[in-house]
Amino acid sequence: MCTTSSTTSLPIPKLGVSVVQSCNIILHLMGANRMANIRRLQLKVFRKLCILSASSPRRTVSSAYYKNRPMLQIKSDCIFCSIASGKTDQPIRSETDNVAIFDDRSPKARYHFQCVPKTHIRDPKKLTHKDIPLVREMVNCGKQLVTNQLHLNPEDFLFGFHWPPFNSVHHLHLHILGPKRFMKFNPMFNSRFNIFRDVERVLNELESKQSVS
Repeated sequence: MCTTSSTTSLPIPKLGVSVVQSCNIILHLMGANRMANIRRLQLKVFRKLCILSASSPRRTVSSAYYKNRPMLQIKSDCIFCSIASGKTDQPIRSETDNVAIFDDRSPKARYHFQCVPKTHIRDPKKLTHKDIPLVREMVNCGKQLVTNQLHLNPEDFLFGFHWPPFNSVHHLHLHILGPKRFMKFNPMFNSRFNIFRDVERVLNELESKQSVS
């Protein structure tokens, strides 16, 4: 009994289909009609195309995309704008005229808060030198909450931002969480990685470079 083994073609990129077909025709004309030879040639072409695809320049969104865009005071479809303005049932732990603090809905520590400005700022990359007083007010409000409401030492708490694109909500929010001595290792809140940046580092960059990058 004669059996025929069916072979499944590799998911070759569209760009390389005609190349592989041409190679198959050449092999056939040369008398190399064995599937093993064709398969080897397909693999070589496929690998080459993958290398070319990986080395090709990728399109990126320039920082100029947001440049000179008007900053909205309150964004109607922003959940943090709604919470800070009291339009939801989320309790406000502490607030000033400019910032509000509330509990994180997915806490990663015994105490985990979000401190947000009441005006809409998309993320920490949009901060400039003129925002230093606002960031300091966010920090001070958080430290007062830890001291006065929790009766704990603010030095035992993390204060920082998730850096884009690792921020989950597109409204500037300062994470305040601790006590650090009870927290397990979490790369999402470790300043050694470029995912979470300590607020003091951000302030230092704003003071020295006028902006953050």
